[in-house]
Amino acid sequence: MGYSIIPHPARINVKEGTCAFRVSSFIKIIGEENTLKARDELTAFLNNLLEIFPSGGEQEIHFLLSEGTDKKGSYNISITKNLIELTSGSEEGLFYAVQTLKQLLFQCGEYLDEAEIYDEPEFPVRGFMLDCGRYFFDKKAVFRFIDLMALHKLNEFHWHLSEDQGFRCQLDCAPLLTEIGSVRSHTNFNNKEHSGYYTKADIKEIVAYAHSKYIKVIPEIDTP
Repeated sequence: MGYSIIPHPARINVKEGTCAFRVSSFIKIIGEENTLKARDELTAFLNNLLEIFPSGGEQEIHFLLSEGTDKKGSYNISITKNLIELTSGSEEGLFYAVQTLKQLLFQCGEYLDEAEIYDEPEFPVRGFMLDCGRYFFDKKAVFRFIDLMALHKLNEFHWHLSEDQGFRCQLDCAPLLTEIGSVRSHTNFNNKEHSGYYTKADIKEIVAYAHSKYIKVIPEIDTP
């Protein structure tokens, strides 16, 4: 069946049935200091599945950052016997390579076939809009949306923070906008009161988290 990756890579070649790489607790994750961010992203993901011990075992994952003229965000993944190499000309590209590797692990489980994958962004702007003005999503849910955006290599987060149904952005100069304006008397679906807003600290934390995933935040704040 090959690999199903979203978005589909520019080039992909899979040798089905080879079972070249087995994911285990004894994977060595190797790379220079300038690949630390991408390595940490993968290590955190793997540690949610199984505990990684950095020594022992034959399986290795190598991160290689090589300066070149490749398109921004492009990457290459090579899967061979007991070895995965993730290569890019930028840290952003390595981050996207990790997202593709995550998708492969979600799809295939512990065994990965031998493969060569190359991808680059087809469009510079790959956006997603979350409407928190009409219905409030708490901070945990927004983090989850950002994680899903990153997994699918989306890079612009259109964050709708105000509507006539609710004002969700705390402002020191106009506190009533959230004290009163963040509350709906009833919703369209269950006819219950609905409320919520983000503090300034919440917004700073969410923006910083998005930036850590190479996602730009575009707030939409309508004039009250």
